[in-house]
Amino acid sequence: MKKLISIALSLVVLSSASRIVFADEAVTTNNIELNTGLNNDAKETIVEKKQLITVDHKLDIRRISGKDRYSTALEISKYYFKESNIVVVASGKDYIDALVGGSLVSQIKVPLLLVNKDNVRDDVLQEIKRLNAKNVIILGGTNTVSIAVEKKFSSHGYNVERLAGENRYATAQKIAYARYYYNGANTSNPMGEQFVGINSKNYPDALIAGAIVGQIRGSILSYIVPNSTNLIPSNPFWLVFGGVNSVPKGPAEQKRVDGVDRYETSVRGARMFEELTGIPLKTIILADGRNYPDALASSTIAGLKNATVVLTRNNRLPSSVTTLLNEGNIDNVIIVGGENSVNKSIEEQLKNMVIKKQKEVVITPENSAKISTEKIEDTASAQ
Repeated sequence: MKKLISIALSLVVLSSASRIVFADEAVTTNNIELNTGLNNDAKETIVEKKQLITVDHKLDIRRISGKDRYSTALEISKYYFKESNIVVVASGKDYIDALVGGSLVSQIKVPLLLVNKDNVRDDVLQEIKRLNAKNVIILGGTNTVSIAVEKKFSSHGYNVERLAGENRYATAQKIAYARYYYNGANTSNPMGEQFVGINSKNYPDALIAGAIVGQIRGSILSYIVPNSTNLIPSNPFWLVFGGVNSVPKGPAEQKRVDGVDRYETSVRGARMFEELTGIPLKTIILADGRNYPDALASSTIAGLKNATVVLTRNNRLPSSVTTLLNEGNIDNVIIVGGENSVNKSIEEQLKNMVIKKQKEVVITPENSAKISTEKIEDTASAQ
C-alpha cells in the first residue's frame, strides 16, 4: 500500500510540472490531499511549489564545412537531406543571385548547390543523383550560369527551370512568384506585393535577408530588390536590411534591420526574427562576416531549422553576438564554414559558454534542500 501511495505521489508531481510558469507569475503552492485507503481519517497532506530557478545552460554546437564553398554546400545537403525532389543551383562566383534566391530555398526547404558559370562539378551531379531529384531550378541568368550548364542538367534527365529576368528586379520578381507558387497558393493572383530593400554591393545584408524573408508567410509577394534598381518607384521598401547609407529611408518603410556594423545588423535580424516570421528563434547559423562563400548555402539550414544567419569575426565573437547568446533564448549554434572562416577558438568559446537560464521546477519538502544546494545543468538538444 505504501508503494502505491509513493507511485501516486510521483505521478501527481510529474503531471503538475508540465505547466509553464513565466518569470512574472507568482510561485504556485498546491495543497494536495491523498486518501491512503486505510480509513477515512488517514489522509496525508503534501505541499508542493512550482517556481523558476536559474540553471546553467550549455549550447549545442555543430560545424558543417567542406574544403571550399562548393563542398560546403554539398556537405549541408548530405547532412540534412536523404532525398529531395527539387534542387536549386546558383553561381558560386556571383553571390547576389544565390543570396536573394536564398529566400526561395529557405521557404521550400530544399538543397542549394553551387556551380561554376560554364561547368558542373562531378560531385554536384553525384549529389543530385543521390537525392533522387527530378527538378533543378537555376537562379540567375546565362551571364552567371550558362546555357551549357542548363543543357548538362537536361542531358541527365532533370526538368530544368531558370528563374531569371533581364535585370535584378525582374529576377527578384520571378523568385517571389516561385516562392508564392511553392507556398501552396490556391490562386494565381497574389493579394499584393511588397519590396524588401538591400544593397547589392553589401553581401551580409543580402545573406541575412534571404534567410529571414523566406520564412515570412502570407499571400503577398515579397521582392528582395537591390536599391540601385531603377525600374521601380523610388524607395518603395517596407522592410530594409542595412543602414541608411546602404538603403536610404523611404516613405513606405515600416521596419529596418540595421546596426552599427554587419555583426550588430545580423543580431538585430535575430532579435526581429519572431516579429517578422511569427516563429520563436532557437537556432542561429554562425558565418564569417568578412568572407561570404561558405555562407552561400546557409539559407537551406535556415528554412529547415527556423533559423537565421548571425555573423562573426574570423577569430572572436563580436560583443553583440555574445550578448544575444547570454540572454538564454538560443539553444543551438550551427557554424557554417571551415576553420579558415570561423576559427576553432570561436567553436571552443561557444562550447565553454555557461549561460544562465530560467527553468521551472517542482519543489517539495523532500527535494527543496537538494535543489537549493546542487548545481543544475540544462543542455540543449542536438540539431
